[in-house]
Amino acid sequence: VQFSTGGTDDPTPKDMLSLVDRGPSGSPTAKAGAGFTGKRALRYAGTHQADGRAYSYNKIFDVNVAVGRDTELAYRIFPSMADGDRDYDATNVSVDLAFTDGTYLSDLDPVDQHGFALTPQGQGAAKILYVNQWNDVASRIGSVAAGKTVDRILLGYDSAKGPAKFRGWLDDVSLKTVAREKPKAHLSDYALTTRGTNSSGGFSRGNNFPATAVPHGFNFWTPVTNAGSLSWLYDYARANNADNLPTIEAFSASHEPSPWMGDRQTFQVMPSAASGTPDTSRTARALAFRHENETARPYYYGVTFENGLKAEMAPTDHAAALRFTYPGADASVVFDNVTEQAGLTLDKENGVVTGYSDVKSGLSTGATRLFVYGVFDAAVTDGASSGVKGYLKFKPGADHSVTLRLATSLISVDQAKDNLRQEIPDGTSFGTVKARAQKQWDKLLGKVEVQGATPDQLTTLYSSMYRLYLYPNSGFEKVGSKYQYASPFSPMPGQDTPTHTGAKIVDGKVYVNNGFWDTYRTTWPAYSLLTPSQAGEMV
Repeated sequence: VQFSTGGTDDPTPKDMLSLVDRGPSGSPTAKAGAGFTGKRALRYAGTHQADGRAYSYNKIFDVNVAVGRDTELAYRIFPSMADGDRDYDATNVSVDLAFTDGTYLSDLDPVDQHGFALTPQGQGAAKILYVNQWNDVASRIGSVAAGKTVDRILLGYDSAKGPAKFRGWLDDVSLKTVAREKPKAHLSDYALTTRGTNSSGGFSRGNNFPATAVPHGFNFWTPVTNAGSLSWLYDYARANNADNLPTIEAFSASHEPSPWMGDRQTFQVMPSAASGTPDTSRTARALAFRHENETARPYYYGVTFENGLKAEMAPTDHAAALRFTYPGADASVVFDNVTEQAGLTLDKENGVVTGYSDVKSGLSTGATRLFVYGVFDAAVTDGASSGVKGYLKFKPGADHSVTLRLATSLISVDQAKDNLRQEIPDGTSFGTVKARAQKQWDKLLGKVEVQGATPDQLTTLYSSMYRLYLYPNSGFEKVGSKYQYASPFSPMPGQDTPTHTGAKIVDGKVYVNNGFWDTYRTTWPAYSLLTPSQAGEMV
């Protein structure tokens, strides 16, 4: 359906096309041929022929919505480059509202969440909208329109100069009550670990992945949308499935400085609610979810999948607690890794998983073997392994949950077992691990306090601080009464075994990973920020 109404005082009014289609054909960050959240989107397009101003408003919905003090208008918009490079004409667009009293939202000086005018010309002049990207736009219209009733939702183009061709897409238009956000009790809850993940090699918003960890932790723990990748671990949207939903293929230990450097020393697990023997292949085990059912914080990651299965992670320095809550009686956990450069052993009788990982990118200079040791809290009913792949089936408890306490070491399997004893001893609840990790982040983030900031500004601040204090990572372990590390700098005096490193064991502490990319690091080890003694040991 197309609705068109040309501007009445425009010397050369032109109709603007608006219709539902498959969505944008391509974007560096979005799924092609889809809306932002659905399979379709509303396309707008037109030709501005005049040298001066031209505008057009199209009705897209007839509604009857009362505006209260906390009413918010929100939508997502994808302005496209219709006329070649550096073409931003399609950003002169915004959603407008016609009220039953004959007034319009655009006449009331509304602003978006950034404080820019929410009018077509205002959005274009602000240069706030990225082209060839989905953009979030929100406005608390109750501050200017409380007491009015919305009669029609309009999409408007208005530009002070032409000629121009423009096109774009609109999705997820909403008018709803959104209560004012109360101050959060924990600063760590302002930090979003998915911030910066709507990125790609062609367009960066940070090129991040949602690392759950303690400050300067030995490991990162992350959901993985592409379990076969050593670079782009988590795509926010561009790898969505045929239903335009993101999918997770694994939850993984990670040590990635950036996608450009690549990951190393990985180990993957994935819950499955399949009956019978679970399929360990990446595509078969992948589970779809919605971002609104995802909680991504520095101290905790949780997601409820479309099939009802819930997965959660909470970190310590060398370990993590992973809890899987199943929708029914079928409960399995699948094991895997990015490549075959790893080993896996399953002890079904005791519910123990052990293994090692030599997985690393081409720039992971100095990376040594990683060892894992994990214990489940539920009785194992079946299991098998072959190479790096395997599975265990469980009889879950009354709450249908299975918890895995999993630790790592760069020294040995026995040291990984002892790291687990030190950090998550038997009987430690998932909630305790989560609370302790949150306390660490709250203490660190509490070094900076601000007044008068909006919730969005606090999210920007504390998300950036979280990302900063992920790095450098601890590379040492408590061995008996002293600290030691498997040296990434010295020649290996021995050979790796399935249970023990062949690397030189050195007394003291070492930190690795700057967490950034530069050309110098193409020839420098991925391990950096050395103390003088460590630099001497490397030499």
